[in-house]
Amino acid sequence: MSVNVGRTKLQDSYKDLQAKWSHTRAVWRDVARDEFEKQYLAPLEPRISASLTAMTRMAELLARLRRECD
Repeated sequence: MSVNVGRTKLQDSYKDLQAKWSHTRAVWRDVARDEFEKQYLAPLEPRISASLTAMTRMAELLARLRRECD
């Protein structure tokens, strides 16, 4: 799997998670939901964003290396 394919899969999966969480959040209304969101979901956004940025940079570097090796 290329870095770009992995990046796209991560991005699409996170968008899917956000959509499903939005639906779940609308029907799950208690303290446990808030704790779950705070403990598990809130930390994901900055980590996924950083991962996507790193994967973009990695793809750029790999492309440059391929060009330089040809």
